[in-house]
Amino acid sequence: MNAKLGAYAKTAVYVPTVIAGVVASVIFLFIFNYQGGILNWVVRQFGGKRIPFLAQPSSAKISVAVAAIWMGFGYNSLIMFAGLHNIPQSYYEAAEVDGAGAVTKLFRITLPSMRNVFILILIGLMTGTLQMFDLPYLMTNGGPVNSTLTPMIYIYNNFKSPEYTMGYTVAAALLLMIVIGALNSIVFTLIGSQKAQDE
Repeated sequence: MNAKLGAYAKTAVYVPTVIAGVVASVIFLFIFNYQGGILNWVVRQFGGKRIPFLAQPSSAKISVAVAAIWMGFGYNSLIMFAGLHNIPQSYYEAAEVDGAGAVTKLFRITLPSMRNVFILILIGLMTGTLQMFDLPYLMTNGGPVNSTLTPMIYIYNNFKSPEYTMGYTVAAALLLMIVIGALNSIVFTLIGSQKAQDE
């Protein structure tokens, strides 16, 4: 029974990862919409005034961030889950023999052993944010006041604009590629050096 519940829980957590960005955008537009959104309906039920979640710079950033976190939560959770299972049980057994408590095991075994996983997730989040397009484009179109404008939307808008040449767009795309490549090179170097130390 516990195994079945665990499988259902992992499936429920991972489902948002396989949902397309367009579908997720529609879902969160339905939630944050000014006129007919679920959140504003709840606010109205308590006698409050509608909140323009997607029309204010601060709340628009939060709204897009919530959608992005929801979409990426399952994938990152599975990576963390796999990382936890890769920690040898013998480490904890030896720590218990030495009289280590739960807090000591957390900071001396679990967190150091998960270092590479944390770095991988961090770089994935950084590159994913730089490449984000569908969520902010469909939810806010980069607004209001460019508060949710990502590099990908900026490049796309320049591509469509008659004021910029193709060379400008290509240069922006290449610059983004260089930044993403540099970030990935740094993280893989860090992960490789950590493995070498462990060996």
